[in-house]
Amino acid sequence: MDLLSNVFLKTLLDQSANPTFIINVAHKSQLIDKNKAYNNLLERISLLTKANKILKPADFFNAEGKIIFSEGISKCIELKEKITLKVQPSYSETRENILQVELLPIIDDQAFSSYIIIIIYENIQQDAEKADLLSREQNLNEELATMLEEMEATNEELNQAQQALVLINQDLEERVKDRTKELQISEARLKYMITEAPVGIAVLKGKQHILELANLKMLELIDKTDSIVGFPFITSIPELADQVYPKILDEVFETGKPIYGEASKVLLKRDGQIREGYYSFVNYPLKDSNGVTESIMIVASEVTEEVLSRAKVEKLNESLSIINQKLEITNADLLESNRSLALTQNNLERILEELYKSENRFRGFFEKAPLGMCVLKGRELITEFANDNILALWGKKRNEVIGLPQEVARPEVANQREVLNKIKNIFNTGKPLYIDALKVSTLVKEGYFNATYQPLNNDQDEVTSILVIISDVTDQANYRKELEKAKDILKLAMDASSMGSWNIDLISKKLILSERAQRIYGLETNRLDLDLAKALVADEHLEYLTGSLKKALHNRTAFNIEYKINPTGGNQAKWLRSTGKTYYDSQDKALYIAGAVLDITEQKEEELRKNDFIGMISHELRTPLTSLSAYIQLLQYKLKEDDNIFTKETLTKVSIQLKRMSGMVDGFLNVSVLESGNIKLQKSNFDLIELIKSIAEENRVLMPGHFIQVIGEQNINICADQQKIGNVINNLISNAAKYSRKDSLIALKCEIIGDFVQVSIEDEGIGIHKEDQSKLFNRFFRVDSPNTKTIAGFGVGLYICEEIIKKHQGKIWMESEMGKGSTFYFIIPLIGASTSKQ
Repeated sequence: MDLLSNVFLKTLLDQSANPTFIINVAHKSQLIDKNKAYNNLLERISLLTKANKILKPADFFNAEGKIIFSEGISKCIELKEKITLKVQPSYSETRENILQVELLPIIDDQAFSSYIIIIIYENIQQDAEKADLLSREQNLNEELATMLEEMEATNEELNQAQQALVLINQDLEERVKDRTKELQISEARLKYMITEAPVGIAVLKGKQHILELANLKMLELIDKTDSIVGFPFITSIPELADQVYPKILDEVFETGKPIYGEASKVLLKRDGQIREGYYSFVNYPLKDSNGVTESIMIVASEVTEEVLSRAKVEKLNESLSIINQKLEITNADLLESNRSLALTQNNLERILEELYKSENRFRGFFEKAPLGMCVLKGRELITEFANDNILALWGKKRNEVIGLPQEVARPEVANQREVLNKIKNIFNTGKPLYIDALKVSTLVKEGYFNATYQPLNNDQDEVTSILVIISDVTDQANYRKELEKAKDILKLAMDASSMGSWNIDLISKKLILSERAQRIYGLETNRLDLDLAKALVADEHLEYLTGSLKKALHNRTAFNIEYKINPTGGNQAKWLRSTGKTYYDSQDKALYIAGAVLDITEQKEEELRKNDFIGMISHELRTPLTSLSAYIQLLQYKLKEDDNIFTKETLTKVSIQLKRMSGMVDGFLNVSVLESGNIKLQKSNFDLIELIKSIAEENRVLMPGHFIQVIGEQNINICADQQKIGNVINNLISNAAKYSRKDSLIALKCEIIGDFVQVSIEDEGIGIHKEDQSKLFNRFFRVDSPNTKTIAGFGVGLYICEEIIKKHQGKIWMESEMGKGSTFYFIIPLIGASTSKQ
């Protein structure tokens, strides 16, 4: 038998004005269900008896009454019929407060009684009194019908206002859709640029460094597929675990400072094998609005070939240095040989032998040099010597080029007529020719090369030949092109977002603006003194702007600020958002501050229009709510002497709902006032403890399902806006009740800490996730979870609380643990306190 699904029993519990409950006698008289009158009786007896435990039904009666109650239960089960008892309550010692208790057995299909309905009558009335009560109830119902007709008329007015709001809401939805479409297009463009970027880009979220995003280039660098997205980055690339990179990621996340790497050696698994490579990278922290690091963005590119090329060049330079030293020795030997030749002809064979050895050494160096080398003779550029490297580059054999002009041996050079003319001009000028990153197409390769053409002179100082040294710099040239492409992509991204860039030279004290930034500021020049730049900033924001720049300079952190400017020429004021950071030289001296600027005037004006609209609607809604509240108070006053509990409770519920709706409207109105900066404090001296106790007592009446307790000092005098501080306390108690189960404790505590008083509101509710705690005081923010979907609210209460406490030179914060509840704190100064100590 599903007891609680029985419609009759549920109706009996809900409509009964007397304390009523159901027990299961098959399980040691377990309490199954109860009505509100039972809860009120339980609370009243708990207060009267000062009970420090949860009372059971038998605890309502004294010792003799408990025996009578227990025997009545047994008799009701045995006889299977209604039993009426008269027992004395535990809170009264006189015979005047006798309780009448009715026991009603519930008989199931097997004629067995497992459940008993128990009804308690505190005041036993005579039949005449009941008849009189019935008559008064009938009169009251007639008055209530009249009141309902008036409320229906009021509801008609509310419906008309609601229809007007629907039309306004539809207009706002169309605007939101248009704006959303624009944002989606911008987001798609940005996503395409990131995906197709020539450098690897990835975003790691949280302390576990979960891979949230990785473009194609990044996946190519680490030789992985997009299946690793959503998993820890280091776990997906196990070979990194024993290297220094995990420590770099942890340091960036903990310190919030970027770390750069130039040509760092990394071991990665490529094609199934661990290979050594070199990478340049930047690990940049991504922070939330409070400056807390949430993610890390990685931008990386492989420079292995460039590093190896540099190593080869360095090694070649060392080899050339050694060869030069050897050549110097050889020259010394030749000089010594000449002297010896003048002295005696007998040493001729030895001298010739030394020359032969020297020539062989030179030829060996020439042939095996890691660079492409050749000697071109005469203006016809006849190839006299060519080493293996340059022959491989040309795609020729030695017998195909030696002794032939370049244009004959290599017809493809005919397309490089300009370069050929410059080379031949060396015979006229006698000066070497250097060409960097020359694009060359040969039979075997197309690429970029650095070329040196060194003239070789005869004894008459005439240029007879040219030594050509060729080095392949294709990889370096391609790398530079990739960098240029990345810069172009960044410029396109800034243009697409209507952002301008700026640079403050800390040496010359000059502000340098990009073309778009110049248009944003409404200037005719892109360079001006800092004093002139400051003059553009609105007076009320100048101190905030300069303070933010100084703070970023001192703390070596990035900044993101909003401020207002007054452009030259009497143009309309603008709102701007600037982001940037400071850059230093190798001696840690600040050189310049660079950043980006965006015109957010339209966004700010839209916010102001929205706040004006909210304020207007809030004012309009308050009028009918005030009328309804007055009607309810009038009815409650007329029924003050009446004993009709049902009607009183109904009016109390209606009054509570009106207060809640008024609270929501006041919340929107307060948001409008806060945003416009018109909030004013009406300060006075009052006892904070007395205020808290009165608010706690009001909430005990409104929320009888919670135990609200005040702990702390007896008297604490402060100078503050009593109404607004009361609103803060009321809001925090209401939140504690909404997010806590029934019969839980809400504790309010006050204590003096130095020159401040600290108030805490602790509950035993569901708790708040750590990732939501930093956003809790944001405007219109609500925790999105299955446990909070059915809880009403608009997310403005805590935002208003924070603004009120800030206006009192105080601070508000919270601590929470999932499943164990939350504690909200705020501090405000005592009378005569120095807020500088905060």
